[in-house]
Amino acid sequence: KLKDGSIVFPKKNKRIFLLFGNFRRDKGHLFLSKVWKKYFDNYDDPYLWIVGHDEEDISASIFRLNAQNIVIHNCYVPIELIGSIYQKADFAILPYLSDYKGGSGPLMKGAFTNLKLALVSNVSEMGRLATEEGLGEAFEAEDENSLIECIFKVLKNGSEYYYEKIYNANKYANERNWKNLAKRFISSLE
Repeated sequence: KLKDGSIVFPKKNKRIFLLFGNFRRDKGHLFLSKVWKKYFDNYDDPYLWIVGHDEEDISASIFRLNAQNIVIHNCYVPIELIGSIYQKADFAILPYLSDYKGGSGPLMKGAFTNLKLALVSNVSEMGRLATEEGLGEAFEAEDENSLIECIFKVLKNGSEYYYEKIYNANKYANERNWKNLAKRFISSLE
């Protein structure tokens, strides 16, 4: 079971990119893992931290890559631990594939409310939020070069460079929390 005190990484000062949520093919877990193995498999390279429940039994394929910088926690995450997980990460990454048809609200909101820059594929609402609203960094879905350019750009600049983007994303999420949405709904009925 994943507990706050049990989340330890072997080397300090390495950047951590968090891929949070249920493991699914259409969410790009396999695509991102293969790219990570290819480009970030040296000792000083950043971690890809994959956290969530493996819905489609794809973690075995990721383990077979034998990538030294991919850390997997295959489990359901208690709600009280979600904030701690985001705080241990430097960035959130959502590499959804072009055929993804679902929404991305909860995971984008997780990054936004926990003040993490979101790197997202340009699909679904998350692509629009990153490109049109400027609330994250976007890359083309299933495009290895676009993904790598985005990651290297973020690594070069660091979180501090993106302060305004992170702040605006946090503000966006807080304006749309359940309490504020309920107030808007109630006032629209009056």
